[in-house]
Amino acid sequence: AQLKPTDNLDFSTACHLMYSIIPELARILKPGAHLYMFCIIDAFAGLKNNLEENGFMLSPGALVWDKGRQTTMFRGYDYMPCYEIIILAHKGTKSKRLNKPALQILKDSKKHPFTILPAQMKMHPFEKPLPLLQFLIEQSSQKGDLVLDPFCGSGATIHAAFNSGRSGLGIELDTEHGLHAQARIKKVTENGSG
Repeated sequence: AQLKPTDNLDFSTACHLMYSIIPELARILKPGAHLYMFCIIDAFAGLKNNLEENGFMLSPGALVWDKGRQTTMFRGYDYMPCYEIIILAHKGTKSKRLNKPALQILKDSKKHPFTILPAQMKMHPFEKPLPLLQFLIEQSSQKGDLVLDPFCGSGATIHAAFNSGRSGLGIELDTEHGLHAQARIKKVTENGSG
């Protein structure tokens, strides 16, 4: 998957985009809805504050997705990154419970293969593994619910929603990514699973 200008925003522009969409999510999500936001550690505090300012309640700490392998080469100066932060926010009060107990560190296992996808298997540079997305969706929704992904990318979240018995709505800024996502979802819905 090739990185496009809309995938590779500088930190300040990416934060501004996230901060501008949070009030819209606060406006349209149902009371009690769960919101998952993947982010780098540098963005965590700002996103947390913005979510709280817009009426979201955050779980203490954050989820940590252990990607199962490093995501950069070793250069000798720093430890290699191998995780991503996931913020869990509740729209309004914490009225909707998770469906099953789970730890804050989401690790690869036979039951949940959460390892990051190899580059050659990705349709989008930041695509998340289907089992991880399905796990989060199944934790926070019921069959028949609608799942929204305002940064649809490859359509993986909508694919995972369909696999979990939910419907999905995806929004994507990049036309080419959006067309790939549409084709993916069409194929999944025609074949019955994926």
